[in-house]
Amino acid sequence: MGKVLRDASGRWNKGASANPGGFTSEERQQLRALKKLCLTNAQTAIAKMIALMNCGSPSVEFAAAKDLLDRAGLKSEILGFEDEGPTLNDLSDAELDEVIRIARERVAGATATGSSE
Repeated sequence: MGKVLRDASGRWNKGASANPGGFTSEERQQLRALKKLCLTNAQTAIAKMIALMNCGSPSVEFAAAKDLLDRAGLKSEILGFEDEGPTLNDLSDAELDEVIRIARERVAGATATGSSE
């Protein structure tokens, strides 16, 4: 067997770790700070994605809508899009309006509940 990590009373031996390849406390602190920064700017990021959905470039609009839906937990497969799926030109105005409506509802729900997914 390998190195003994605990003493006879079950305490960790000095220098032993239950998570030897994991994050250090400093790295965990940095990740928490980064997540807080991202959450602080989430509304701005969402507004930018929505603006990109109306920029006039079909490829940018589709990518922005798809990414926003993915971030809101609505994977494109749920809406019938494939990786080689339709471009915005393939969708009717009503279909585009529905995709945007769903994205806005999901984003509003996620931000209202504080979800970070």
